[in-house]
Amino acid sequence: MESVISIIGKNFGIIAVDTCYFKSILSIKKDLNKIIEIGPNIYTVVSGFPGDVAQFTDLIQKSIQLHTLENGSIVDINSIANFMRSELSFCLRKGPLKINLILVGFDIKYDPSLYLIDYLGNLQKMNFCAQGYSSLLIYSLLEKYFEEKINVDQAIQIITKCISTIRSRFLVHQNGFLVKAIYKKSTKLIGIF
Repeated sequence: MESVISIIGKNFGIIAVDTCYFKSILSIKKDLNKIIEIGPNIYTVVSGFPGDVAQFTDLIQKSIQLHTLENGSIVDINSIANFMRSELSFCLRKGPLKINLILVGFDIKYDPSLYLIDYLGNLQKMNFCAQGYSSLLIYSLLEKYFEEKINVDQAIQIITKCISTIRSRFLVHQNGFLVKAIYKKSTKLIGIF
């Protein structure tokens, strides 16, 4: 039941994710931060079974920290995305993880990047994406309003339209959406909508 919306522009990336945690038909928590920092100015949102999410994000974070300590260099977002994809592909053959990921980040070599990685290990670089059942409702809005040279204010307006559509048309009421902007040297919490 998780909803994730992400957009990148010329010099920023934005992630909006719902803050609710559901287990079956029960609402367990309404203020959960699902945005996880993987590296400097590189964030991911992982949706799926809670055990798989915790295990996989811990593996990725610790592997990146180990690589940074051993080599003394920061890992770029492209390498992190391909590492995540290869780990999911490896797990698919051993014991499949039921998780989907959105990776958004900014580093020195690349412009802001947005990657969508599904549970089968498929990796796609995109300009905007949505995840969860609510994505069936909002992809049309993203395609209609997205422009190549979008600025932060326009992206926030698009995300606000998507959130209002989810609230008015989606079966499950999602109280809050945490929205975070990622820049080259900093991140900014836009707010909770």
